Amino acid sequence: MLQGHEILISMTYFGRVGLVVIALVLAAFFTDVRAEGRPAIEQLVSDLTCLTPSISDRGSPDYPTDELNVKAAGKVSVRLSFKSRTLPPKVTVLEKVGTYKFVESVERFVEKYRLPCMTALSGEVIAEQTFIFNPENGGPVQFNEVSDANSTALDERCISGTLRGIFYPGQAAEEGKGGNVLVSYSFSAANEEPQLTVLYNARSERLASAVRGYLKEFRYTCPIPADKPVKLTQTFKFILEGADRVAFKDFSLVEFLQSVKRADLRGAKFDFKLMGCPFDISVRVRRPYAKNVVGEYGVKNPARSEFIGWVSELTMELPESSEPYLIDQSLKVSVPCMAISL
Repeated sequence: MLQGHEILISMTYFGRVGLVVIALVLAAFFTDVRAEGRPAIEQLVSDLTCLTPSISDRGSPDYPTDELNVKAAGKVSVRLSFKSRTLPPKVTVLEKVGTYKFVESVERFVEKYRLPCMTALSGEVIAEQTFIFNPENGGPVQFNEVSDANSTALDERCISGTLRGIFYPGQAAEEGKGGNVLVSYSFSAANEEPQLTVLYNARSERLASAVRGYLKEFRYTCPIPADKPVKLTQTFKFILEGADRVAFKDFSLVEFLQSVKRADLRGAKFDFKLMGCPFDISVRVRRPYAKNVVGEYGVKNPARSEFIGWVSELTMELPESSEPYLIDQSLKVSVPCMAISL
């Protein structure tokens, strides 16, 4: 149900498969600028969330029989380098306790790892994992989850910044400029100024400059290991009093694909009957400025990983006037039981 001062309009797009009408909801904004939510770990880490086999199907490394018979314990820490979604990772041993048979067992185990959602934007994905071989109780092999080796986990308690808030640039307000500014920034050392990249400036350099000035005063106060910066992304929503807000409606899969640039669709082939259909996904629209953030409603299904990775690279045809408000907004896509070949 629509609440308050709202208008329902329609905008027409001509997509690859035909005509689709996308309803956009316009509503009154509030005053002032706000930062949406708290900083979140940079989305690059999300490439590891599609790691296959899934945790429930992964099992564990075999305990070398000779070592188990003599109750020998072991520990192996490895670095995993993924360069392709179809190939196993390159394995580098970081730490070894015990004989090399423990290493061989780990190498055989991680050889089945794949990252089906890797894309051209992912680059090389580097991860780390540690395996503990304990001969007690029949020799269970304990191991932690695969973690991103290129960044340090965020502890929000370590972030300090200005209390003054962020100000709406006066000239930008006079020009009627507003929208969502999307930034990524990182801390390489404690108590130093962050390194900042504006991924999307809402078509206003003045808005982007306000965000830069605001974030320059932030510091990460906890120790940061060398070569493992803390990486974050954040969205700042600049709101003009009396301006209209643009929001996505929910999409069927066909509607969503018809709103996507044709070149992005070529060659896609998926059978959703093999993915536990029907199901819904959430798409936080960031392309072409960054990868879309794609999630699943309900229980995650590893069979959808390649499809989700594909959706993360799709670019929607957005009206130029509405794009500043639609970038980094989320929409829901309902996927039916069907197959597509584009």
